[in-house]
Amino acid sequence: MVSRMTLWRDANPGKAKLGAQRDYQRRKHQQPSLACIKNRKAELQYRQRLRSQILDLLGNKCAVCGFSDPKALQIDHIHGGGYRQRQGVGIDNQYRLILEVKGEGYQLLCANCNQIKKYVNKENRHRATATTLVNEKTQQLNFLEDL
Repeated sequence: MVSRMTLWRDANPGKAKLGAQRDYQRRKHQQPSLACIKNRKAELQYRQRLRSQILDLLGNKCAVCGFSDPKALQIDHIHGGGYRQRQGVGIDNQYRLILEVKGEGYQLLCANCNQIKKYVNKENRHRATATTLVNEKTQQLNFLEDL
């Protein structure tokens, strides 16, 4: 015997799918399990420990102005390219990489100095992406002209 719900689901697959998605989202945002909470806390503590080691390695103060509040210090790539690297390896792996190279190529900047550096060097990731695309197209056109 087929239930009414099964018949309705077969007759309305789109609505059934939306209902299933809604139920999934509702369950997903319910209270997390204790094991999940402990795992999140452990990950946060691990990431904080890595960050603390990096701050110690890089001198615990801004390389430009000397500001030393760890909450406002940011790890900066001296030659830019940090956004692309974070997208490629993730933050935890990036922290490990910085420790492996003993901080070479990185510096600590306070939030203000880092934003000023980005503005002066035109390191806006959206602008950099557009500039990169234009440069690639120019190189392609130059290559085609040489043929």
